[in-house]
Amino acid sequence: MFITETWLNQNDNVVIGECSPPGYSFVNVPRGTSDHGGIAIISKSSLKLHTVQLQHSVTTFESASVIDPAYGIQYIVIYRPPHSKKNGLLTSTFLNEFEDFMGEIALFPNKVVLLGDFNVHVNKPWKSDVRRFLTCLEVSGFHQHVNQPTHRSGNILDLIISRPEDNLVHNCLSQGIFLPDHSMVHCYLNRKRPPQTKKPSRVRNYKLIDNEQFRSDLITELEYFTELNDPIDNLVILFDSKVRDILDHHAPEVVKMRTVRTRFPWYNSTIKEERQVRRKLERKWRKTGSDEDKRAYLDQKNAVNNLIDSEKAKFYQNKFANSDVKGMFENVKTLLNQNTRILPSSDSTVSLCNQFATFFNDKVTTIRECLDLHPGTQSQFVDYRTEHVFSDFMLVFEEDVCKLVNASSTSTCILDPIPTWLMKDHIERFIPSITHIINVSLSSGIFPEPLGKAVISPIIKKSSLDHDELKNYRPVSNVSFISKLIEKVVTQQITNHINDCNLGEIYQSAYKANTSTETALLKVKSDVLNAVDRGKLSFLHF
Repeated sequence: MFITETWLNQNDNVVIGECSPPGYSFVNVPRGTSDHGGIAIISKSSLKLHTVQLQHSVTTFESASVIDPAYGIQYIVIYRPPHSKKNGLLTSTFLNEFEDFMGEIALFPNKVVLLGDFNVHVNKPWKSDVRRFLTCLEVSGFHQHVNQPTHRSGNILDLIISRPEDNLVHNCLSQGIFLPDHSMVHCYLNRKRPPQTKKPSRVRNYKLIDNEQFRSDLITELEYFTELNDPIDNLVILFDSKVRDILDHHAPEVVKMRTVRTRFPWYNSTIKEERQVRRKLERKWRKTGSDEDKRAYLDQKNAVNNLIDSEKAKFYQNKFANSDVKGMFENVKTLLNQNTRILPSSDSTVSLCNQFATFFNDKVTTIRECLDLHPGTQSQFVDYRTEHVFSDFMLVFEEDVCKLVNASSTSTCILDPIPTWLMKDHIERFIPSITHIINVSLSSGIFPEPLGKAVISPIIKKSSLDHDELKNYRPVSNVSFISKLIEKVVTQQITNHINDCNLGEIYQSAYKANTSTETALLKVKSDVLNAVDRGKLSFLHF
């Protein structure tokens, strides 16, 4: 779908999210400094359309372009604002620029579809500007296909243009419903429909698990695990292997090809039925062309829109009512279209992963080399010696580990041998082995190398940044559940020692319980206001 005069700006993420159903991509070319303008391209993500930057510089119209790499079709969308005293855009200037533009387009090797709102009354070929426009298309080897009024005034302003020899565009039709002044124009392209996207998925049927037999197998396999004195790395590998074998026995992993079907979460059977009625009424109106059938279709269309709004409101009301604070923020981000996963354009997932891995590795290497070259100045040593010396980590009890596990979220990493929720369901069977791993790590002072692996997800720093620049992404790590437990135990013991010996920085806000950026700002604001009350000057240095 190609839309002109969107009136969208660069950061209208909420509107973009509303217009982008799951499984669709939205290309936004925001309007410039004028009050109107803007172009949007909405397409199925499976089409994998690539944005193309047109190098031709023009002042009288806006343009955007995408290319379909599978069929070599380039779509170019144009919006030309009508002449007015305010914008001062002359038709003669537009025609001069358009002729130069078409001279370049004619040399494109791909099949080209040129479409949009040209604001040229092509239904009046006797006018000199229209004759010059149509002559330009003919000389460039292009043909205009729309022959029905696309504007409320009865003129043809919205055009679809292609080369006749490409045999690409067929059955152009103006919808005859003006929103508010222009009608939607659609056509058929001589291109195969994209196949339904199917993805391999590794799944387990956890309903097959017999809980009693599962517990029995855990007892048998992990019975002597706590008596092993192997190195910590071997213990982790052995635990991972045993647990995976048990899980594979009770709920074997299978690979299934799943058809990717994307629906809005509030989409239900009622909406589906009402949409079917709407489609039936639309077909009837298209067939008869009567005003009565048109009114029936429009009434049903409005009813479907109202139903969708109502169901969407109910869905989010229930979601907010049943959410904790974290869930509230996630819901707000979804509504503001801030949870959209953004990645650079690439034809190969493996190639993209390798590019990110190389980039992040090189970045870490560069930082280390810079630190070695600039060791910095010697800071003054402050003697914080106390009577209590933190020389060894204390071993933990099973009760302590059990509390940590129950207080942790059920999020699971693909590196985990078993889903966290299933581990919690049988926690009494896992606690002795997990506690043994943690204590061996603490007593040896070695973090297990197998647990040092992480799944890296690149997250764009800001949505307005260039999506294809790897430097605009930051790596976010997801580690295994047991590695998180070891980290929490270590953090807890070090923090307790710092607090007991009064070694902490009282004004520290980061990585400290009950403090945050907000508390730091409140402290600064309070100090500044107190200084003002005492008639003193304030100087802030960051």
